[in-house]
Amino acid sequence: MPKWLLYTLLSAFCFGLWGLASKMAADGIPPMQNLILSAIGLIPPALLLLPLIQWRSEPALRKGIGYGFLTGIVGGLGNLALFAALSGGGKAAIVFPLTAIYPLITVIIAWSALRERLHGLQMIGIALAVACVVVFSMESGSSWSLLRGIQVAPWLGFSLIALLFWAFTGVTQKLSSRHVSAEVSVLGFTSAFLAIALALVATQKLSWNFPLRQYVLAMTGGALNSLGTLAGFMAFRQGGKAAVVTPLIALYPMLTVLLAVPILGEKVGLREGCGIILALAAGLALSAEKTSADSGN
Repeated sequence: MPKWLLYTLLSAFCFGLWGLASKMAADGIPPMQNLILSAIGLIPPALLLLPLIQWRSEPALRKGIGYGFLTGIVGGLGNLALFAALSGGGKAAIVFPLTAIYPLITVIIAWSALRERLHGLQMIGIALAVACVVVFSMESGSSWSLLRGIQVAPWLGFSLIALLFWAFTGVTQKLSSRHVSAEVSVLGFTSAFLAIALALVATQKLSWNFPLRQYVLAMTGGALNSLGTLAGFMAFRQGGKAAVVTPLIALYPMLTVLLAVPILGEKVGLREGCGIILALAAGLALSAEKTSADSGN
């Protein structure tokens, strides 16, 4: 298994757990407080990375950490929109798969801006990944209810905003990984989240009367976000293409939905089962890349 694929799967796993923790936190914490606590959760992993960084071997430090910071800005704003969608009545089993369609835009950007090329099998994998998130986005017991939800769901606007912001993270992650190590990229990412959190604290009057459990869930979500992002940067650093790594990571809702069954009491029916099969097929197709092509990123 190529190293970039291993890191990609690890990233998807961390984000799958992040999705569950974020939903559980959003059930009792408003979006802004959730983001601030998540930013605090990013700090411990970042501190652990500091001793691993060899600053003298980072010649393009300004560019790399700049792209990492930009990743944190668009990712943080996307997370804020996601938390608003979850707090506004959006179901985890629908919101996360819906927002995970963002690789469609990432692939277009990577193809046009980064000049990345895909093999035919990878194109099939992307199509299967999109089919997977569409299947997950369909409400149980209804036919293509997502289309009807566009007109009536109050949380849908926030979900689409998150989708648009996240679409750019795959590209900025790839650009950051071209200049610096994954550890430095994560520091830039973390700094951006903290900047957004400080801006919210300075400009908003926020209530903090929440149970300890919600604090722990939100900060745990932040730590998982950091680990998932680090693994994503490592995947790009090992030669993974933005147009391949991003769709694979975006399959993380499969794990979130599966974990929601025993923990949140949500049911998995035929629709979810079809989505899981599509996700596995997409992963196999997207990972089928020739070694010689990997070096051309």
